[in-house]
Amino acid sequence: MTQAFTADNLFSLFEELKAFSKETPQGGITRLAYTDLDEQAHKFLMDKLTARGLIIRQDKIGNVYATLPGSDSSLGAIATGSHVDTVPSGGAFDGAAGVLAGIYALLQFAPKQLKRDLTLIIFRAEESSRFGFSCIGSKVITGKVNRDKWSNNRDSQGLNFFEAIEKVGYDGSDAGIAASKITKEAISSFIEVHIEQGKCLESIGKRIGVVTGIAAPTRFKVEVAGHADHSGATPMNQRHDALVAASDVIKDIHLAACHESCHGTVGTVGKLDVYPNSMNV
Repeated sequence: MTQAFTADNLFSLFEELKAFSKETPQGGITRLAYTDLDEQAHKFLMDKLTARGLIIRQDKIGNVYATLPGSDSSLGAIATGSHVDTVPSGGAFDGAAGVLAGIYALLQFAPKQLKRDLTLIIFRAEESSRFGFSCIGSKVITGKVNRDKWSNNRDSQGLNFFEAIEKVGYDGSDAGIAASKITKEAISSFIEVHIEQGKCLESIGKRIGVVTGIAAPTRFKVEVAGHADHSGATPMNQRHDALVAASDVIKDIHLAACHESCHGTVGTVGKLDVYPNSMNV
């Protein structure tokens, strides 16, 4: 009989998972979706869960399902989970907390002790850092795939999502995407534990909160066109400085978000590419 999975086991697993990270000057955890480190982290977790007696499968794009069977597997499973890919220099608990909490929860029961299956899902590419779209794994399993848009967005190596997953052995074809979709009947309910990414709970001295709304981010890529001229020789009244115009856009977005903050609205400009990015242009 497998030994009970304890809090000490949980903390050890958390520390081991942290090791799958690219070192950066900023610190934190860097494990971008479908990179070698991300693949290694998923294999590590699958090996650990297999050793604990859970039934493991991966779909065609690499989402991981770890199941503790119940006495009636014809019923929809009770599911939990999160992701282990990160933003650059991200927090160690972001995503990982939901995965590890799910592992701990499943391993408190014996197979067929409960009526329904318990299933842990480790979603792939939940962060938008690599491909410009978030929640890719969960969008695939629910059939929310936009192949045209996803094909046009490329990572820093020039790969789109479909090309990147095929490079590491998954199936980015229409058939592979379709095969990764699950039915509504497969899961009866889903719960996710997640680290708070702001400081609201901390500021009021609370350790846990219950979500009452869902963030619905909308992202825009905007090009502000100007004219590049010599910074020392061009008179001020002849300049068409795109960065100056962009700074006004950034300020307006910030002010608009502040104005709407009573509704929980937030807004930011998180990335800026300046061309030709030279001090004398």
